[in-house]
Amino acid sequence: MTDDTKPVPPDDAGEAVPPQDDGVPESLYTSSDVAELLAKKEAELQDRYVRLAAEYQNHRRRVEREREQWTDEALERFSKDLLPVLDSFERALASRATDPAAAVSGLEAVDRQFRGVLERNGMTVIDPAGAPFDPKFHEAIMRSAVADKAPGTVLAVFEKGWVMRSRLLRAARVQVAVAPGQA
Repeated sequence: MTDDTKPVPPDDAGEAVPPQDDGVPESLYTSSDVAELLAKKEAELQDRYVRLAAEYQNHRRRVEREREQWTDEALERFSKDLLPVLDSFERALASRATDPAAAVSGLEAVDRQFRGVLERNGMTVIDPAGAPFDPKFHEAIMRSAVADKAPGTVLAVFEKGWVMRSRLLRAARVQVAVAPGQA
């Protein structure tokens, strides 16, 4: 007497688990059927992979185009804000030969106008004169021993710093007070 039943492997708990029934007796599968099924599944997966890769590449290109478009639009808005400043600057320079006082007054107006454009675009100046030194926003390029100022106080500003929407564009370059004998 022969036993044609296959042994049933145990599950994780050690109990026998019956095989999954796909409706087709195992004896009807041939190696060519299995190879054909595997080849078909591989072709489906390959097609799916190619489509996903193409979709991802298209997404990357679209995001890059949008990023460039947003950058161009931001630069265009900023440039349009600067054009009136340039016009005022040219008028001030044109008046320097005939009326130097008007030229100086015009340059002061250009300065106010230019600073207004920068502020509207999220830029603010860092002018730390007399404030405590902050290495996050200041660059000490000179130290001086001063008795009447607290150590770490900004004595002079050589170049003002700039921040754009909480991002440091340029640190203020400053002279810092130190205790006498430490300079």
